[in-house]
Amino acid sequence: MATNQIKATNQIKVIGLDLGQKTGWAVRGRGGMIAADTQDLSSKADNLGARVVNLRRLMETVFEVFGVKMIAYEFVARHLGHHAGLNYGAYRGEVLSYAQLRDIPTFSVPVGTIKKFATNKGNASKKAMVEAAVKRWPEPDIEPSDDNQADAMWIAEYAWVELLAKGNGDVEK
Repeated sequence: MATNQIKATNQIKVIGLDLGQKTGWAVRGRGGMIAADTQDLSSKADNLGARVVNLRRLMETVFEVFGVKMIAYEFVARHLGHHAGLNYGAYRGEVLSYAQLRDIPTFSVPVGTIKKFATNKGNASKKAMVEAAVKRWPEPDIEPSDDNQADAMWIAEYAWVELLAKGNGDVEK
C-alpha cells in the first residue's frame, strides 16, 4: 500500500469518524472545528446493507459540503459481540473503499490513543470523553450531543494536530 505525506494547508479539511450504527462525525480545518454531529444509520429496512448505504450518503454529503481531503477513523480492535464486529468491519470497509475510489488518504487511530489524547487516560469513560470535548470546544454550535460526536471530534483533532500540523506521519492511501 502506497503512502502519501500530507501537510496542513488552508485547503485541507479532515473528517473524524466514530463508526457505528450511530456514527459520530466531525470536520476539522486550519481554523479549528468546523462542524460535528451524530448520524443514526438505521433505516426502515434495518439491515447492515441499508446502514452501509446510509454511511455512504453521509460521507458524500459531508465531503461535498465541506471539501474534506482526509479521513481519520477510530480503529476498534476488539468488539464485545459478534454482530458488533461484523457491523464495524462493514462500515470500515465502506470508508476504505470510498476513500480508495476517490484517492483520499485515510488514517486509523486506536481507541486508547484517542482517549489518552483527549483525557490523558487511555481507558477514559464515554462521559469523560464528552466532558473533555465540552471543555475543549465550549461553543454552543459545536458542543457534542453524545459520546459518538465527542469521539469524532477528538479523532479529527488528533489527525489535525498529530498528523497534519506536526507532519508526524504517513497516511494510508
